[in-house]
Amino acid sequence: MKDKFFLMIALVAFLLTAVAAQQTDSAKPPKVRVSQAVILSLLSHRVNPEYPDEAKADGISGTVTMRLEIDTEGHVAQADVLSGHPLFVQPAIDAVKQWQFKPFTLHGEPAEVETTAALYFGLPQKLRVSQGVMAGNLVRKVDPHYPEEAKAKHIRGDVILQATISKEGKMIRLTPVQGDPLLAQAAMEAVQQWEYKPYLLNGNPVEVETTVTVRFRM
Repeated sequence: MKDKFFLMIALVAFLLTAVAAQQTDSAKPPKVRVSQAVILSLLSHRVNPEYPDEAKADGISGTVTMRLEIDTEGHVAQADVLSGHPLFVQPAIDAVKQWQFKPFTLHGEPAEVETTAALYFGLPQKLRVSQGVMAGNLVRKVDPHYPEEAKAKHIRGDVILQATISKEGKMIRLTPVQGDPLLAQAAMEAVQQWEYKPYLLNGNPVEVETTVTVRFRM
């Protein structure tokens, strides 16, 4: 009899706990389904994912699609990958977990949100910029030394170089495109020391490709 009494008490306690949990769940507002475009308009802090070295080496690119749950304070509470290359999955999760949004409001109150996000992993492309534009960014110019042998042979003319300039405005790579080899070497030695203001794209410094013309006149 005593055992039945305690069993009855345990059963009642279990039922009361279940009812309370159900009431709590029902009182909690459901997550609002929001489009990617809308939620990205509320993005206040974004961290870009790291591009895996293995993917770079193999030339792999692609998009990772994720399902996100965002809490009432705009933090990413849950990030689940729906599709994407395995090499990009963890970097995508690590980046998105650091995103911060302005709270989404429904009827004037912050609401939890469910949405999707797509992160593209692509090999960075150098930006092609005209010689004239880059000349306006030039902050340090070194004139070339006119080779004595070229002088003796009365060699003159223009040397055109293909140049790659870093995000910091430093010369990374120079390749002769046109001009006498004697003059080209002198031109490269000088231009290698040139410095530019960083070229900005959407407010961010980017690596650029351009041409440089060096003139040799006697």
